[in-house]
Amino acid sequence: RYGHEDLSVATVQMAPMALYNWLLYDRPDLVSSDDRAVVVLNIGAEITDLVACTKSGVWQRCILIGGNAFTQAIADAFKINFEKAEKLKRTAAVSKYARQILQAMKPVFTDLVGEVQKSLGFYTNANPNVRVSRIVAMGGGTRLRGLLKYLQQSLQIPVERPDAFKR
Repeated sequence: RYGHEDLSVATVQMAPMALYNWLLYDRPDLVSSDDRAVVVLNIGAEITDLVACTKSGVWQRCILIGGNAFTQAIADAFKINFEKAEKLKRTAAVSKYARQILQAMKPVFTDLVGEVQKSLGFYTNANPNVRVSRIVAMGGGTRLRGLLKYLQQSLQIPVERPDAFKR
């Protein structure tokens, strides 16, 4: 039994497979062929799951960069503790130190995009008949202002962030 809801657990899935199953169920329009892949990028606190999905295939990689890496970069640059850095990260858009905060995070932006590019390069080399058509970004890290725009501009692939389940 789980919590106060009196639910029984029937199945436990690893996050990458759960993301693939979510995409097949909630957004079947995006995975309607085997020659066009949609990449789900789940940016968490510690890691980023990259899951390339086609109609009948899935490929995944775990990238060891998440939202906390941005916070740590701010903490190091400003010589403050992690909690204060997290607060700065969340309020960067309205901070008088916005430029300095962004500058502190820039290497992490670059590292994350580099790892995504490397992963997509490996995937497309192994699957030469498949074209990556879109990235669906989710997870708490996607709330970081400017990250999705930076991903889209750097990767030259449309990036969307779902705001609700469709089904």
